[in-house]
Amino acid sequence: MNEHKPSIRATKYLLFLNALIWLGFSLIVVLGVHPAMPESRAISLLLAGLAFMASAVLLILTITLRKFRLAYYMILTVLGMMAVLSITDDFGIADLVFLLVTMATIALLIRDRRWYLREEAESLDES
Repeated sequence: MNEHKPSIRATKYLLFLNALIWLGFSLIVVLGVHPAMPESRAISLLLAGLAFMASAVLLILTITLRKFRLAYYMILTVLGMMAVLSITDDFGIADLVFLLVTMATIALLIRDRRWYLREEAESLDES
Protein backbone atom coordinates (compact mmCIF):
# COMPACT_ATOMS: atom_id res chain seq x y z
CA MET A 1 0.00 0.00 0.00
CA ASN A 2 2.45 2.62 -1.24
CA GLU A 3 0.55 5.89 -1.39
CA HIS A 4 3.69 7.76 -2.41
CA LYS A 5 4.27 5.84 -5.63
CA PRO A 6 5.19 8.53 -8.21
CA SER A 7 2.60 7.48 -10.78
CA ILE A 8 -0.17 7.49 -8.14
CA ARG A 9 0.80 10.99 -7.04
CA ALA A 10 1.02 12.14 -10.67
CA THR A 11 -2.46 10.75 -11.35
CA LYS A 12 -3.87 12.57 -8.35
CA TYR A 13 -2.29 15.85 -9.45
CA LEU A 14 -3.52 15.40 -13.01
CA LEU A 15 -7.05 14.70 -11.78
CA PHE A 16 -6.98 17.86 -9.67
CA LEU A 17 -5.54 19.79 -12.63
CA ASN A 18 -8.36 18.48 -14.82
CA ALA A 19 -10.94 19.61 -12.25
CA LEU A 20 -9.20 22.98 -12.02
CA ILE A 21 -9.34 23.36 -15.81
CA TRP A 22 -13.11 22.81 -15.74
CA LEU A 23 -13.52 25.22 -12.83
CA GLY A 24 -11.45 27.84 -14.66
CA PHE A 25 -13.48 27.34 -17.81
CA SER A 26 -16.72 27.82 -15.88
CA LEU A 27 -15.40 31.07 -14.39
CA ILE A 28 -14.27 32.35 -17.79
CA VAL A 29 -17.69 31.63 -19.25
CA VAL A 30 -19.67 33.09 -16.36
CA LEU A 31 -17.56 36.27 -16.44
CA GLY A 32 -18.27 36.59 -20.14
CA VAL A 33 -14.63 36.74 -21.26
CA HIS A 34 -14.65 33.63 -23.44
CA PRO A 35 -14.52 34.86 -27.04
CA ALA A 36 -16.57 32.04 -28.57
CA MET A 37 -19.58 31.95 -26.26
CA PRO A 38 -23.04 32.57 -27.67
CA GLU A 39 -24.74 35.92 -27.17
CA SER A 40 -27.45 34.34 -25.03
CA ARG A 41 -26.65 34.84 -21.35
CA ALA A 42 -28.87 31.88 -20.43
CA ILE A 43 -26.87 29.51 -22.63
CA SER A 44 -23.59 30.88 -21.27
CA LEU A 45 -24.79 30.33 -17.71
CA LEU A 46 -25.92 26.82 -18.60
CA LEU A 47 -22.49 26.02 -20.06
CA ALA A 48 -20.77 27.52 -17.02
CA GLY A 49 -22.98 25.45 -14.72
CA LEU A 50 -22.22 22.26 -16.64
CA ALA A 51 -18.49 22.99 -16.51
CA PHE A 52 -18.72 23.62 -12.77
CA MET A 53 -20.57 20.32 -12.31
CA ALA A 54 -17.87 18.54 -14.35
CA SER A 55 -15.29 19.99 -11.98
CA ALA A 56 -17.28 18.89 -8.93
CA VAL A 57 -17.78 15.36 -10.30
CA LEU A 58 -14.05 15.05 -10.97
CA LEU A 59 -13.23 16.23 -7.46
CA ILE A 60 -15.70 13.84 -5.83
CA LEU A 61 -14.49 10.90 -7.90
CA THR A 62 -10.86 11.78 -7.19
CA ILE A 63 -11.50 11.84 -3.45
CA THR A 64 -13.38 8.53 -3.53
CA LEU A 65 -11.14 6.88 -6.14
CA ARG A 66 -9.35 4.50 -3.80
CA LYS A 67 -12.32 3.89 -1.55
CA PHE A 68 -14.82 2.51 -4.03
CA ARG A 69 -14.22 0.28 -7.02
CA LEU A 70 -17.11 1.98 -8.82
CA ALA A 71 -15.38 5.37 -8.55
CA TYR A 72 -12.43 3.99 -10.54
CA TYR A 73 -14.67 2.89 -13.40
CA MET A 74 -16.74 6.06 -13.23
CA ILE A 75 -13.70 8.33 -13.44
CA LEU A 76 -12.38 6.40 -16.44
CA THR A 77 -15.77 6.75 -18.11
CA VAL A 78 -16.05 10.47 -17.35
CA LEU A 79 -12.51 11.18 -18.55
CA GLY A 80 -13.05 9.10 -21.67
CA MET A 81 -16.24 10.99 -22.52
CA MET A 82 -14.50 14.32 -21.89
CA ALA A 83 -11.63 13.33 -24.19
CA VAL A 84 -13.97 12.32 -27.00
CA LEU A 85 -16.14 15.41 -26.61
CA SER A 86 -13.10 17.71 -26.55
CA ILE A 87 -12.31 16.82 -30.17
CA THR A 88 -15.87 17.16 -31.47
CA ASP A 89 -15.84 20.96 -31.38
CA ASP A 90 -13.46 23.56 -32.78
CA PHE A 91 -10.06 22.20 -31.81
CA GLY A 92 -7.48 24.72 -30.62
CA ILE A 93 -4.41 24.83 -28.40
CA ALA A 94 -6.48 24.87 -25.19
CA ASP A 95 -8.32 21.76 -26.39
CA LEU A 96 -5.00 20.06 -27.15
CA VAL A 97 -3.67 20.81 -23.66
CA PHE A 98 -6.87 19.53 -22.09
CA LEU A 99 -6.81 16.39 -24.24
CA LEU A 100 -3.17 15.68 -23.34
CA VAL A 101 -3.87 16.10 -19.61
CA THR A 102 -6.94 13.87 -19.87
CA MET A 103 -5.23 11.15 -21.90
CA ALA A 104 -2.19 11.13 -19.59
CA THR A 105 -4.53 10.73 -16.62
CA ILE A 106 -6.39 7.86 -18.29
CA ALA A 107 -3.10 6.15 -19.15
CA LEU A 108 -1.86 6.40 -15.55
CA LEU A 109 -5.16 5.17 -14.14
CA ILE A 110 -5.07 2.12 -16.40
CA ARG A 111 -1.37 1.54 -15.67
CA ASP A 112 -2.00 1.41 -11.92
CA ARG A 113 -5.45 -0.21 -12.02
CA ARG A 114 -4.45 -3.09 -9.73
CA TRP A 115 -3.44 -0.64 -7.04
CA TYR A 116 -6.74 1.26 -7.21
CA LEU A 117 -8.93 -1.83 -7.43
CA ARG A 118 -7.07 -3.71 -4.70
CA GLU A 119 -7.58 -0.90 -2.20
CA GLU A 120 -11.29 -1.60 -1.77
CA ALA A 121 -10.67 -5.28 -1.06
CA GLU A 122 -7.92 -4.49 1.47
CA SER A 123 -9.99 -1.84 3.26
CA LEU A 124 -12.91 -4.29 3.55
CA ASP A 125 -10.60 -6.93 5.01
CA GLU A 126 -9.34 -4.50 7.66
CA SER A 127 -12.84 -3.63 8.92
